[in-house]
Amino acid sequence: MGELIGYCDRISASAGDTLDVMVHTDQAEYEASVVRLIHGDRNPAGPGFREEEVAGIPAVRRPGREQVTHTGSYALIADCPALGRLGSLTAVDREGFAEGVCCLSVPIMSSGTAVPSIAISVTTPSHRFDQAWPAHLRSLQEMRSELESALAHT
Repeated sequence: MGELIGYCDRISASAGDTLDVMVHTDQAEYEASVVRLIHGDRNPAGPGFREEEVAGIPAVRRPGREQVTHTGSYALIADCPALGRLGSLTAVDREGFAEGVCCLSVPIMSSGTAVPSIAISVTTPSHRFDQAWPAHLRSLQEMRSELESALAHT
């Protein structure tokens, strides 16, 4: 069996909403159905994998195609005090790593450190970036504030 990876354009939806589904596969054709995921844990010590087909939505067959996504990219900076002084720094990648993909990132500073401990980011398709980046930046800055506060209390 080949590889099949898919995701929706939104994390949640209400009855009657339309979702776009992006699929990557190395197969010539695939079949997809809508399911309700009850348990997604395949760990033998966990509850086990369980799903239910959603009634009234028939399965579909579609031609397959490969759509490569580069995940897990990062940079490791051993020591850079100048970067630490820029606590409000925002990194923006406008298709520098992959065509069609933009990324917005902010550092998370631990109390008493001169360099970021971690960073959080959001990646979005390029055609949505210009419209969405202000809202994404506000969300990232709010999360950064909460995380830095939590790190200060550990």
